[in-house]
Amino acid sequence: MPRFANAHLALIKRTMLPRAPACLFTQGDVELIAGDTGLDEAQIQQWGKNFRLRYTPEEREQVLRDHNPEQV
Repeated sequence: MPRFANAHLALIKRTMLPRAPACLFTQGDVELIAGDTGLDEAQIQQWGKNFRLRYTPEEREQVLRDHNPEQV
């Protein structure tokens, strides 16, 4: 699967930030991201799963806050 476009990642991370530290998308989040990016629900949920596996609950909020939209 190709990497997400920077603009898509920026939206995903902005949407995920208020959900930290659990970092679980709501159905509304998924619909918003899908509508703005063209990604499907499975791609969005997989990104969330991968993010939760990669970072501990204590790290997640800071990782989401520290992203540079130009270098995501």
